[in-house]
Amino acid sequence: MIDVVQSELKKARHTGWVLNGFPRTRVQAQTLANKEMGFCLDKILLLNTGEKAIREQYAKKMQTTSLGSSEKEEMINTRLQQYQRHVISIVELFKNVVRQIEVGAGDDDQGFTYNIIKNNLHVRPYSNAPHRPSRICIVGPCASGRSTQCKLVAKQYGLVHVDLAPLIRAHQKANSLTIEDVPPEFLSDEELCGVVGRRLNQTDCLRKGWVLDGFPKTPAQAEFLRQSHLWPTRLVQLRIDEEEVLNRISSRRIDPLTCMAYYRAPNSVAVRQRLVQADFDEPEKVKERIKLHFDNVDRVAQTFPMVSSVVSGNQEITEISKNIFGRLDQPLPTELAQDPESGEAP
Repeated sequence: MIDVVQSELKKARHTGWVLNGFPRTRVQAQTLANKEMGFCLDKILLLNTGEKAIREQYAKKMQTTSLGSSEKEEMINTRLQQYQRHVISIVELFKNVVRQIEVGAGDDDQGFTYNIIKNNLHVRPYSNAPHRPSRICIVGPCASGRSTQCKLVAKQYGLVHVDLAPLIRAHQKANSLTIEDVPPEFLSDEELCGVVGRRLNQTDCLRKGWVLDGFPKTPAQAEFLRQSHLWPTRLVQLRIDEEEVLNRISSRRIDPLTCMAYYRAPNSVAVRQRLVQADFDEPEKVKERIKLHFDNVDRVAQTFPMVSSVVSGNQEITEISKNIFGRLDQPLPTELAQDPESGEAP
């Protein structure tokens, strides 16, 4: 199998290619990772779907065979076990470039699946410049739905979700500091820039691209990104009314064991009993955090004027996501100017 694939890839050396269903084992994957092949894989997409749907698809393929029901079931079990055994090692080998995409198995899902795949490939139809992974900043006040949207963007575009809270906790633990849930607003620019800069320069962020959750918060942090050559390809500002923020925060409770925030009572009784309101979620401190955000956000956006946009956060989650995706997919004027068919010089 390896010899056959290598022969076909050599034929397509000058045109590019998309490889369907290969590698299936770690040995095959190691072949593609070998420098002697003369190329570096641009993207590896792993399509994940539920086991029930997979079994149904396998069963449809074997309807025309003469195998008995028990034999078919055994064959399906064998194929699933082989796949699950090998895919773990393949993902580990390509952990810095692989993108895992949740997809459906029905024919009705194919158009939706194709759009997600296209977004993960970071196609730039209006530019003849080299492809580069997206680098997205989403900023907004506390309880603006920022983290929820960052997770959705990361899934839609195959990016690394860079969340400040776990980064800060890991930094405090590594430096033997007291681990407390301190909002990023109350950390010094120097400390926060150091933590974020180290994370963005790790291999997975460099290869996959990233969506940065709640950074930059100040002009100094924005300037750090610019001077560190980590400027975003898009910066989205979630605008939300102060009254709505206070309303959302009033119901938020923190699990001191996991540091997870809950806006509704969790199903677990044990978790519900240990939830507390964080000191920084008290109304007066929330107002202070909101003021800090609005005092700085316009100057942050001015650091990256060509890529900045505003989306209302006073809407349903799906509507906010739709608007954000629209901003991210809309080509910039500089990209339109690079359209090879426009006749304009890039």
